[in-house]
Amino acid sequence: MTSTAVDFEAIKDKQRAGWETGDYPRVGNTLQIIAELLAEAADVRTDQRVLDVACGQGNAALAAARRFADATGVDYAANLLAQGRERAVAEHLPVTFLKGDAEALPVLQAGRAAIVAGAVDAGLKCLRRAVAEAEQCQDPVLRGRALSALGSALVHAIRGRDEEGAIVLHAAIQVATEAGDRTTSVVAHRELGFVEVQAGRRSTAASWLVKALALAETDAEHAAILGVRGMNSSGLDDYPAAFERLGASVELAAACGDHRQQAWSLSIMGRAHLLRDDHSQARATVRQSLDLVRQERWIAFLP
Repeated sequence: MTSTAVDFEAIKDKQRAGWETGDYPRVGNTLQIIAELLAEAADVRTDQRVLDVACGQGNAALAAARRFADATGVDYAANLLAQGRERAVAEHLPVTFLKGDAEALPVLQAGRAAIVAGAVDAGLKCLRRAVAEAEQCQDPVLRGRALSALGSALVHAIRGRDEEGAIVLHAAIQVATEAGDRTTSVVAHRELGFVEVQAGRRSTAASWLVKALALAETDAEHAAILGVRGMNSSGLDDYPAAFERLGASVELAAACGDHRQQAWSLSIMGRAHLLRDDHSQARATVRQSLDLVRQERWIAFLP
């Protein structure tokens, strides 16, 4: 008995062609009320992140954005994404629409989760697979995000892998820029700034971080960049600037609910206090950071 391999990519190409040639809005528009009811049932609200997979023209993503959530829609039909963007602009809703194949998303998410949990080898394996799958399905946005996640993991999770991580992050910037993915570009620029801070190349670090700041739009993005800028200022013994930037990072991170960023910036602030021999303030600040780390169950960041 012989078996024939199924070419799933060919099947998806035909499916994509069908979605892109049909008049889907005539059907999709009638489903908007379902998206609104779904958002209500899920209690979607401000400061939450919502991912609408196979979003079509964005009914669910738009419903989430109307409730002030940070909404992203992913689909592989370019025309439907264009219609979603037009609807978001018409309603003045900040929704991000990305072209992507949902099949590779779980691998990327699993890799990120493994890294956060401290399972570095498994996480890196997942992230490398996510990069390969994104290349195979010719999805530049997903590839850029997978490269960015892999580069960040190499930089933060494994000592001595900064050089490889930097190479991957440079590739992420190139792919993200070509794909018009501002979010990924911000992250990769910031992470390259972090690499330079770690290497003691303060001027180059500042240059990368200024570029990241120019691209940043959200409070979460600004909080993360300010954290690394504060770290760089601390390395230059410019403590007034360091505490100003780290303090602003902590406030922004707390305001947007990014408690891991808040914990990270507090830890760098505690280190700066320690370098100034302010032991009591260092102890109090580090305690705040550790309380947040435990609250978030951020195992990889525990000492």
